[in-house]
Amino acid sequence: MTQRGRLGVLAISLGVLVMVSALVDGALVPQPGSGSLWFYAAALTLMLSDLVLEPWYTRPADAFANAVAVLLASFAADPSGLQVSQSAFDTGRAFCIAVSLFILFAALTAMLTLDPRRGVQGLVHRSAFVVASTFGRARVIFSAFFAVTAAAAFAESPDKLLVLYVTGGLLLWTTPLQTVLERLLVARREGGEASRLVLDEIAQPRTAFLTAAAEPPVQVGQSLLRSDKSIGLVVDVSEAENLQKVQASLFEGVVLAPRDQLALAPVDDSDLRVIGAIGKQTSLDRLVVRGGGTRFDAVELREGGLIEADVRGNRILYQVVDAEIEAAAPEGSSRSQRVRLMARKLGRWDEETEEFAHGDWIPKPGSPAKIAAVDRTKVVDPKLVGRIPDTDYGAEYDPVTGTTHNTAILGILGVGKTTLAAELTWRTLGKGARVIVIDITNEYAKLFESMFGPGQQSALENEINESIRTRMQAMDYEGDHAGNKTLFESVMRERLDRFFEGDERLLILNPANLLVSRDDGGYADSRNNARRIVSLNPAEVTAIIAREVLKQVSDEITEDLKVCLVLEEAHSLAPEWNSTANEGEKQAATATARALMQGRKFGFGSIVVTQRTATVTKSILNQCNTVFALRVYDQTGTEFLGNFIGTDYARLLANLPDRHAIVFGKASSCHSPLFIELNDSNALNEWRASIAEEISGEGSDGDDDDQSTLPQPEPSPSESDLPTGIES
Repeated sequence: MTQRGRLGVLAISLGVLVMVSALVDGALVPQPGSGSLWFYAAALTLMLSDLVLEPWYTRPADAFANAVAVLLASFAADPSGLQVSQSAFDTGRAFCIAVSLFILFAALTAMLTLDPRRGVQGLVHRSAFVVASTFGRARVIFSAFFAVTAAAAFAESPDKLLVLYVTGGLLLWTTPLQTVLERLLVARREGGEASRLVLDEIAQPRTAFLTAAAEPPVQVGQSLLRSDKSIGLVVDVSEAENLQKVQASLFEGVVLAPRDQLALAPVDDSDLRVIGAIGKQTSLDRLVVRGGGTRFDAVELREGGLIEADVRGNRILYQVVDAEIEAAAPEGSSRSQRVRLMARKLGRWDEETEEFAHGDWIPKPGSPAKIAAVDRTKVVDPKLVGRIPDTDYGAEYDPVTGTTHNTAILGILGVGKTTLAAELTWRTLGKGARVIVIDITNEYAKLFESMFGPGQQSALENEINESIRTRMQAMDYEGDHAGNKTLFESVMRERLDRFFEGDERLLILNPANLLVSRDDGGYADSRNNARRIVSLNPAEVTAIIAREVLKQVSDEITEDLKVCLVLEEAHSLAPEWNSTANEGEKQAATATARALMQGRKFGFGSIVVTQRTATVTKSILNQCNTVFALRVYDQTGTEFLGNFIGTDYARLLANLPDRHAIVFGKASSCHSPLFIELNDSNALNEWRASIAEEISGEGSDGDDDDQSTLPQPEPSPSESDLPTGIES
């Protein structure tokens, strides 16, 4: 109800009160004194409660003023003219004074303990605030004072006391007059003309600020009318005590003057996709929208959702990356809070190329921001590595660029890293490249059963171990090393020769299953033999494989993709220097990083999969020009990714759902970071089968000698299989 309406209710209520006074006291306005305190308490209640000063909420300062008024009236009262005994009078006055002092104390405590610098106030302030705003509200404290003073004035006249209590209860608590007036206003609006607005101010270039009555509520997205012609859209509405402040975006060529009166189109004709006005801090890469939080809730806006804005006639899409409460209504108010929403520019969606194209410049200040008109129509799109939630828009992954410029997949355990890495591996195979997977989890062979299953992995590892077993305990030096390290390098070189010359496209190895040994690096004994033999750790074995792969491809500089090295659990295969267990791991990580850095110009690169960026050598991570960031918690990972994808996207990482990622880099078809929902692996079964069938068809033209020479699968070795005298 507007303030004017409440004043009308007040006038009628005071008229009723005057008539009741005439009925019970014989005078329209009783003479001032203790016997008439009931009248003035009721009048104060009406004037200071919902009708005038406290229509929405009660501040501690309001409670303080109300308590002081009751306290002073209690002190000034005397028993003359009352129908109660002196003892009853003293008891009643003591009660009123005690309650007033209690409310005064609570209100003062709430005011003194308020700390504007704190977002969440302390327990003392919050407790005092609740007490003061509840019991110090004019309707509560003055109604109680009215009940006490009326009983004192008419204790011996129960009929008059009943009239006072019934009338006071209706006027002060049930507020029937307000209810009737509000319903009459609603009926009038339903049969009347469109709601009127008054123009307060024009802000260049096309933003209008208007004032409307508090009823009916103005809807964001309603059309602004002049002479029944639409001239703009409502983009924001701010609630106030007795009016609404409306912000509208005017159409091109509309000219208005202050105090112009305009109308609103029916709510049913509103553009329901409008969410707010584009505001300050919007830049070339970021959109800032301010509005009421209830509006964002109504359209079910979420992280990663798409917003569109008109930029020079183009529909430019932005992705929501952050939102924060900018300012709230006064403490205790039920009004909606203001929210500032931030979104990163993605560009213009090109229907022909099905990717985001660059979008120039920024939207006009104050123009409407809308929920993007997009839907998801496909279960899966194999061309895309993932899609923006609830849309068909997404990002393609270029395996050639992704491998030669290296790709990193980062995230905690169980969020979909390995499934994503397997999909990227399939895409790399589909481009005709060879792939070598270094997998200490033994999961990849299960995922690639049709091409290189667990039996083939076990057979390959046993073949290598049988070939190098003769020198497992050898104390004499072969080349630079004792043990079988030099022999392992030779066997791997020979096996990779067959891999690159034959029809095979995929190899999977677990370095922990390969029994490779070397001397400990100490001085030789008097017979020039090693004093101690140790086994190589997975990082050292990985370094040897990476170097041998580099040798296979380094005879020709090319931009084509030849081979991809997948490092699963890279923190164990190429650890950071401060996470290594010994000098051998440190040197191995450096060697692997060097091989990948040199391999780019020869068509050799990697896909790096890890749980923690802090424990993977940065010499490799810094080479990764494409990153898939899944959910991470550690500060090092967040800071590393923040430098790559931006701090606004990095803030989302800790709350990413499973199978969701932020992708950015040279291999992504989107030039900006993109929040995507990864593909459902089960929905890609046919796509994977088609790639496997295509590869199988290519290999059927050649011979199968390489495959036929593999020994039959045997159990993979464990530490107990190490020959006596070798330390792991």
